[in-house]
Amino acid sequence: LMAFIWCETMEMIKTRPLPLIRDSEFKNGFAVYGPRHEDGMTAQYAGTSKTTGIQAWNIAQWANYNHPLDANTTRTNFENGGFVYETPTCKLSVRDNDDYLIRMELRADHEYKGRVRKNGEEWPHFLLEQNDVIDYYPPMGDWKKLSYKVSIMFEYIKCNMKKEDINPNLHATQLSHYFAMFDTIAQDGFWFGITFLDNRHDIFPGYLSEDVGKADCTHKMIAVDPILTYTDKAPAFGEWTDIECDLLPRIKQAVQNAKARGFLKDAQFERMKIASTNIGLEIPGNYDATVKISN
Repeated sequence: LMAFIWCETMEMIKTRPLPLIRDSEFKNGFAVYGPRHEDGMTAQYAGTSKTTGIQAWNIAQWANYNHPLDANTTRTNFENGGFVYETPTCKLSVRDNDDYLIRMELRADHEYKGRVRKNGEEWPHFLLEQNDVIDYYPPMGDWKKLSYKVSIMFEYIKCNMKKEDINPNLHATQLSHYFAMFDTIAQDGFWFGITFLDNRHDIFPGYLSEDVGKADCTHKMIAVDPILTYTDKAPAFGEWTDIECDLLPRIKQAVQNAKARGFLKDAQFERMKIASTNIGLEIPGNYDATVKISN
């Protein structure tokens, strides 16, 4: 999992690559956050090497109230340096198998307990995030290129609802990578995302709308291109999907699209920065799912 900025200034003859996503191999571990935003950090997990200082990565598990990862969760270590943390709801596996870098499993049925989610109710998240990106990098106008690369594989999705109870407007399993874009002068921003899979669609068609659906939504624009923007074929279960592209023109186009919809009136693409980023599972429906991430 990697992202790089190519930044060029008047003083520089050659372009210089800068890593946007820090600790891309999870060597320094994770800061674990509770299921409520007010819970704050509840634990720190060491990585594949000895943890030093503050972790670059957070584990966000919003609305996983019944069985969240925490300081009491048992760690299982493997000879190759990999490890696993697991509760009935969440399982985080790092390098316990040479096939992947990290594996995330979210068993939402342990949160819904057989219920069918209703409109306005929260839903379980299992995300890897970095929140202080904005402090380290220049605004979009100074960038030449944003090179993005990732490999993902969905292992399974299990539906725990009766077919007649499924409402596509309310129930789904999604794997996405989001970047929170923010103009610090206009104090406005939006979510730019890549949705690798949404089980309501054979091929994810894209999305451009307001962030709504529960009480703590941001009501900012969410802009997600069709998945075929990034790959020749839609992700399939049990198969690796490799994506490698320049995100900079996609983000610029998303700003234009948001303005056309009445959002970002005073914001400018050139002033925007990436404030934070997160990748992982959101399950607004009674499903269980597992994804592998590599490269």
